[in-house]
This record gives sequence, C-alpha cells and structure tokens, in this order.
Amino acid sequence: MRIIATEELSISQQREVEALEAVVRKEEGLQSRLFLSNRLNCDPRLPCFFLAYLSSHLVSALVAFFPTEEEVEFTGFTDPDHRNKGYFSLLVRRALAHYATAPFTRALFCVEATSDSGQAYLARRYPDIERSEYLMALHRQEYTPTPQAGTLVPVTRINAEEAARLMSRIFNSDLQRSRDRISLMLLEEGRKVYTYHRRGLPLGVLNAQRQGPSTYMIYGVGILEEHRSSGHGKAMMNLALAALFEEAETLNLEVESTNEAAITLYTNLGFLPVMQMDYHRLTLV
Repeated sequence: MRIIATEELSISQQREVEALEAVVRKEEGLQSRLFLSNRLNCDPRLPCFFLAYLSSHLVSALVAFFPTEEEVEFTGFTDPDHRNKGYFSLLVRRALAHYATAPFTRALFCVEATSDSGQAYLARRYPDIERSEYLMALHRQEYTPTPQAGTLVPVTRINAEEAARLMSRIFNSDLQRSRDRISLMLLEEGRKVYTYHRRGLPLGVLNAQRQGPSTYMIYGVGILEEHRSSGHGKAMMNLALAALFEEAETLNLEVESTNEAAITLYTNLGFLPVMQMDYHRLTLV
C-alpha cells in the first residue's frame, strides 16, 4: 500500500481520481462531484488530497476542504472491488495525523443520502449527524424573470475591497480572510462574484462557479442582517438568476435542511431539491 498526501494534484493524479469517481458514481447512481482544487481552503499549504495505491492502481481517495480554521470536511470513496479492507480508514487516519497541530475542532464526513456504502460506513464509525444539506436545481425554461429593484454589480479587482468588507459583515468573518477569499475567487476560471446594491448601498453578496458547459453552482448568498426579511434576498437572487441564465441552462445551489427561510425563498423561485447530503461529525478537541 502506497499513500500520497499532497496539497495539489498533478494532471495524472487528477485523471486517476476522476476515473475512480466515475466508477463509484455509476455503481451507486451518485450525483455529487469532488472539487479537486485547494484554492478555497483557508490554508492551501496543508495537504488536502490523500491517495491510496495498490501497485500503480488507485484504490481509495480522500479529499479535504477547509472552509474555516475550525472545520475540515472530508469526502471520498474506495474502488468497489477493494472495499471493506480498511483503505479509506487508513487515509482518514493519515489525514488526521497531518492535522494534529492544525486548529480544527471538528471533522465532517460528507455523504449522499442515497449512497448505501457511504452511509453504512459512517453509521458504523461516525454516526452523529451535524447537519444535512439539499442540492436544489432550477432550469432556464422553468424560470420566469421578473423586474426587480436594485442593482447587481460584478466584483473585480477595482471593487474587491468593498466586496470583502461587505462579505465580512454579512458572514461575521475576519476581514483579511474575506479579502483572501475574494482574491482567490477572482482567480478561479469560470467564477462570477456579485454584490447587490439598493439605493446606492451595498446590501448583499453571492458568487457562482461554472460546472460544465451549461451549469453554474451558486454559493455564498447573504444579505446584511439589518436588511433581511425585507425582500432584498429575493431581489438579489432574481437579478443573479437573470444574469447567470444568459450563459447557463441549469443553476444549482446548496441549502441546509434547517434553513426554512432560505428553502422557502429558493422554492418560490422555482428551485427543486434533487439530492440530500449528510454531514457526519467527528469532534477533534
């Protein structure tokens, strides 16, 4: 057994992971895809890809995402012909050993609700569910544009500082971290970042990442707390949908199952749930 830990995949390694992912997705009918980049990790210097090989054959892969300094999220899978041999658990232990001196307080293991093998594995080892999220989708032909007040402003290097300050206030995050995150997003190919303005005031923010030739995933939707429940979220989303549907056939987004206000908003816009992702918790400290 050979294990590789790296913060960035080579071209050949990415192809190997994608090939293994395709086998597992076909076998279990899964919809989610791995995000094989470290650019959005809060510390891109840490290894986030762990690969297990038998001879030259990739049999198991673990991908880590660090959305904050407190949390690491794990996703991954094992070749169906090599399961129940401890390979994935070995990768988990190797990853946690690398993060022993990191500030993470919890690890979350992400699995689709319909993944029989993934659910069985986590039920045995990490049965506590931190949260569940829905993937929701909207197709262009099912969306009816409606006139909205306000303006959607694309974020560039020129107005990146304003966007970072707005993001920091909305999500109660460190300003420098928001600056770094905006900078990374602006470097991502296929990434669009917007702020929402009403009567000259910046009130909201969201971004979207291209996922294939005709699909965008919407992320980071937020309105300033003092301006919530006033229709600004709906207005911002309608403006964003109209802009993104100029290029996309399908728009996706994720929402926590307990966020009833957001689910209501997205449902009223026409989004429908297409997948549930469960997050199983491992407390680290």
